[in-house]
Order: sequence, then C-alpha cells, then structure tokens
Amino acid sequence: MLSIGCSLFFVFFKQGQVIVGYDNHYPKGPHKHIHGIEYPYEFTDIHKLLDDFLKDKQVYEERIKNESEGNAD
Repeated sequence: MLSIGCSLFFVFFKQGQVIVGYDNHYPKGPHKHIHGIEYPYEFTDIHKLLDDFLKDKQVYEERIKNESEGNAD
C-alpha cells in the first residue's frame, strides 16, 4: 500500500448522501466510493486524484441529466 504522507477526503454529496467520495483512511489506504460501493484506488499524485474525482462527478451529473431528459441508457 502506498503511503502518501497525508490524509485526504474528497466528497460530492447530494441530499445528504455520498455520491462520489475518495479517501485514504487507515487501514484501508486509498479507495473511492461510488453510489455506496467501495472500490480500490491507486493513488499516484494529487493532480490525478482531483482529475479522477471530477471525472466521476461529471459521469454522475451527465447520467442524471440524461435520465431527466428521458435519454437513459
């Protein structure tokens, strides 16, 4: 497990629920939460982490937009 030397927690909440979250608490190390499901996350640097977080948030927002327009996949 990569030790990154700091604690991190990036989260996107909607109506009190975590939609997208990235954190690295002990003992799990870096991982992410997407709609209540936890996935491992390979931390490389803070710039990539922020990029990945924003991409996951954008995927959620696009999905919600498509569903509201009646274009669900």
